[in-house]
Amino acid sequence: MCRKMLTRFFLCLLAGNAVYADGPGPPIKLKCNHLASPLMVLDDPRPTFSWRLTHSERSAVPAAYQILVSIYSDMHIGDMWDSGMVTSRIFYNIEYNGEQLQEASQYFWKVRWRDDSGRVSAFSEVARFDTAFFSQDAWKDVSWITAPPSIPATPYLRREFNVSEKIKKATAFVAGLGYFQLFLNGQRIGDDVLTPGWTRYDERVLYMTYDVTKHVTVENAIGVLLGLGWRDTKLFGSHDKVPQQDMHERVLRLQLLVETEGGGRMVVVKSDDQWKAALSAVVSDSVYNGETWNAEVAAKNKGWNVLGFNDIHWMHAIPVPGPTGNMSAQMMPAVKVTEIIDPVDIWQPKPGVFVVDFGQNLAGFCRLKVKGIAGTKVTLRHAEVLMHPPYGPRNGSLYFGNLRSAMATDIFTLSGDEEGEELQPHFTYHGYRYVEVSGFPGMLTSADIQMLHFHTNVSSNSNANSPTSSSLVVDAIQANVVRGQRSNLMSVPTDCPQRDERLGWMGDSGLSSDSMAVNFDMHAFYLNFLRNIVDEQNADGSIPDVVPFYRYGGRPADPSWSAAFPQIVWVLFHYYGDLLTAIKYYSNIKLYLDNLHSQIPKQGLSHMPGSYGDWVPAKGAKVSSSLTSSFSYMLNVQQFRAIAEILANEDDVTSLTHLIDSLKQQFHQSFWKGDHYDNGCQTSAALPLYLKITPEAERRNLTLRLLNDIASDGPALITTGIIGVKFLMLWLSDIGRTDIALQLAEQVVYPSWGRMIFNNVEPATAIWELWNSDSSGPGMNSRNHHMFSSVSGWIRTELLGIKPSNGYMFGYGSEVVDLYIARTLGLSRANVRYDVPQGLVTLTWQRSGGVQCAKVPENKSPLNLNLPQHTGLLLDCGADGGVISKIDFADFGLPFGYCGSFGVEDKCTSANATDIVSKLCLGKQNCTVMSGVDFWGDPCPGMEQKHLFVQVSCSKAISISAEVSVSVGVTANVYLYLYGLRMPQLKESGQQIWPRKSSNSVPGIHSVVYMLNNDTLKVSVGSGVYRFVLLGEDGLHVCTNSTQSAVSRLQCSPGHAITFIRFASYGSPVGDCGSYHRGNCHAGASQLVVEELCLGRSECSVPATDDVFLHKCASGQGSLFIEAVCSDASSIV
Repeated sequence: MCRKMLTRFFLCLLAGNAVYADGPGPPIKLKCNHLASPLMVLDDPRPTFSWRLTHSERSAVPAAYQILVSIYSDMHIGDMWDSGMVTSRIFYNIEYNGEQLQEASQYFWKVRWRDDSGRVSAFSEVARFDTAFFSQDAWKDVSWITAPPSIPATPYLRREFNVSEKIKKATAFVAGLGYFQLFLNGQRIGDDVLTPGWTRYDERVLYMTYDVTKHVTVENAIGVLLGLGWRDTKLFGSHDKVPQQDMHERVLRLQLLVETEGGGRMVVVKSDDQWKAALSAVVSDSVYNGETWNAEVAAKNKGWNVLGFNDIHWMHAIPVPGPTGNMSAQMMPAVKVTEIIDPVDIWQPKPGVFVVDFGQNLAGFCRLKVKGIAGTKVTLRHAEVLMHPPYGPRNGSLYFGNLRSAMATDIFTLSGDEEGEELQPHFTYHGYRYVEVSGFPGMLTSADIQMLHFHTNVSSNSNANSPTSSSLVVDAIQANVVRGQRSNLMSVPTDCPQRDERLGWMGDSGLSSDSMAVNFDMHAFYLNFLRNIVDEQNADGSIPDVVPFYRYGGRPADPSWSAAFPQIVWVLFHYYGDLLTAIKYYSNIKLYLDNLHSQIPKQGLSHMPGSYGDWVPAKGAKVSSSLTSSFSYMLNVQQFRAIAEILANEDDVTSLTHLIDSLKQQFHQSFWKGDHYDNGCQTSAALPLYLKITPEAERRNLTLRLLNDIASDGPALITTGIIGVKFLMLWLSDIGRTDIALQLAEQVVYPSWGRMIFNNVEPATAIWELWNSDSSGPGMNSRNHHMFSSVSGWIRTELLGIKPSNGYMFGYGSEVVDLYIARTLGLSRANVRYDVPQGLVTLTWQRSGGVQCAKVPENKSPLNLNLPQHTGLLLDCGADGGVISKIDFADFGLPFGYCGSFGVEDKCTSANATDIVSKLCLGKQNCTVMSGVDFWGDPCPGMEQKHLFVQVSCSKAISISAEVSVSVGVTANVYLYLYGLRMPQLKESGQQIWPRKSSNSVPGIHSVVYMLNNDTLKVSVGSGVYRFVLLGEDGLHVCTNSTQSAVSRLQCSPGHAITFIRFASYGSPVGDCGSYHRGNCHAGASQLVVEELCLGRSECSVPATDDVFLHKCASGQGSLFIEAVCSDASSIV
């Protein structure tokens, strides 16, 4: 003992002497198995550890770490594990490698690190994790119990027990199915909702773990309220190989383990036949249909969970076989209430009936405060939408048609308590914005009712629900995505929260996984879902469409749906640096891909099976499901090959490389029709172009045709479904056409995300299931679906923009992030942050001067309560951008295009818009232009959604200011777009770093490189905070316009090169140099064609022919207008 104490003393002294005042700070934000205290309850005997690093200097590099794990909270030594100082740059997903951990025990840990200059940090604060059970043997003497058959609905279950010794720690391990609430001595234990998580119960049952030390006394009463949840055999019966759910729907398995002061351990109470049961106040409960609560029954059973309650007339619980699945601790955040929302409006469509509007469509239920006569019934019916044509008259009542068979109704019978009652459901939830309340005694006010919004309590991984940019539409889309994604995190990623479905559809899950990974910390959630997927995998490798596999879907799944399995493994690998999960499921993915390969028929990929394909495309432009199935299979193979490369599985890498090459050839042979794939729709081109399947000989022309299909003539429009739109947006940014992708995102006419929000029928507050949900149905038509939410991943990574540098992964030798500043003129500012595995990376930037653009939809719907009630469009040159010197373009009506390339719709345009804006704005740094018909008049009555687009030139050249924060262990490539600036200068914290004025290095700045092909500065930096300012002078503008078959020539002065194409349009462009805009005919590929021929050259020639642009005007005559910018940036070294 003496030696042990001395060892602890000297280790503590040594650690203290190694700490420096400056340099590495103690690690922060410790996690175990991707969970932070106090959520760390594990049934994993080899947990993983992660932490974040801080340092007083830039470009700090971690060199080593030391982890201590102990049974002692004072943590002087690592009696369970002292890793020693391990040489490594990795400080996340570090596997435990110490003494064998004991079940149902408590452990403490801390960590310190050493930087590459040899300085060692202080130890972190002490964190704690608890273990659950590692073996099924821990449950062998614990029975499943249920209420007797005479209690057909939700029961109260109770038992009293004594603890004779002083306790050090008490832990309750509880599996109550379908859902449960636990009580000890009258107190509710935990604040979780709809617990535990949903699984396939013959394979796995999740149990919850609660520290109840403070609640256990000498004499105790324990109670459980047991709900139906997903155990409803009427709704969720046998499916595929799943047997009929075990006979008893509501079952409980529980044990309460006590550790005494004397070191003993004993189970003081467990589920057995000594429990008593009675019918509870929950008369009925259903996930779909709602809950009926009788407060009179609750009043009669007051104190049912308290010591001494008279349960003489209660019946004994019955031990039953119960589910056969493995008992597993729930190692993901529980479902919890995260927001309480007050009504924004209440009205009465008819006497005695109230309609409550909460202003946003979310998942949860209502809390009701009410005082009335005993026996009074108050009924709440939930809906997403108000009644409107074509469903019925707009009369202020609710529309329930899209709920299908789901009743979504809660009924409360009052007890007559003179003090009033506060009531809410227990075991149901609804997706809703509106509630119809009937039977309420008196006048319902906003003080009487609230919405409780809940979901799996994943932490925000970003500022995902805050304003992020200068675009009102982009910010509104992002906010709607976040609402929709949160509402569908209910222990599994469901498709919708409102109708008779709410299932773990794999297609939705896979397509949204990238965006969810950047919006939230999904690590623990996805690990749980992957385990559910593998539980559903058959021996032949096949996976169903839905996980857990109940109610709908088939097996084998549509390959674009089951693709979620390798996709989510890839997402954890790609965004969170989780190699261990890739190793764990490597053989399962290989088996799955083998199964997919076996499904390819003799006729080849052209007949590959697929049930759904590019689901719900706009305007019926649906591609062959065989094409989407083939694409998804090939994408998964490419992802798996990348994993195999990291794991150095050389044989698999070789075979997968050959397979990819073979599949590319097969794909092209199967679907190529001479100049297009399949039916020629957008998806048929976007998918092979994204994967680079198309041979070089056909790739360029296919690219031009797709751009022409998207953005020719009028507004840029999406015609894809859920698969095509994700990869279309990513492909556009890949080829440098983020401006067109932004145009698609900001569009407010059908079909678009913007129109979902900015319409006058039912403006969305989440993401719709259909592009035209406001006029479709009544069947499959959710107003809160996340399958179109992939756009959020594009917004945050490509547009705003923080993304992995090489498109590969964060971590394991690739700790590089790309930061894009002012990637398109369509945004003038952005603010984005993201937690990479190593820590927080943030980017805030603003572009002043030069060309400024703004777009604002008309905001006249009283239902758009979730959006800022903007009064108009703000134009701002910025503090360093001078004043508005010219109005390049202005129109209110249905203008289209993107910044630098606008056009007007002749049938809906405002005359003299440029003159009107000029009078309001010229000579001012900023101004606001009204955007409604009250100001402009109505240029096209009956058409929606009208909007205002304006482009101005400022008196000073473009300047960009940006602040970048990069966490320790990360290197960033910062890309600043120059847009043709002459004599550019880049400063960091006031010091010029390009062009270099001296040989003195700037701390943290590794390199600055000018890239001529896209007029961009690439600045490589290490960890730290950086403040950049980019300045310069306007480049020299040169213009040309040519008629059909002529050649447009551009030429810069000596020493200059064409670095930016400000405008390019082949078709029927109009205007003068500096104010060109598109006409009724326009080739969407114009910009790309001109850039290919001219960027980086001092002079160039562009033929104005249909063959070059692959576009033909109806008139048969085409003209080419180009405005280019010449700069000397390429000559600066």
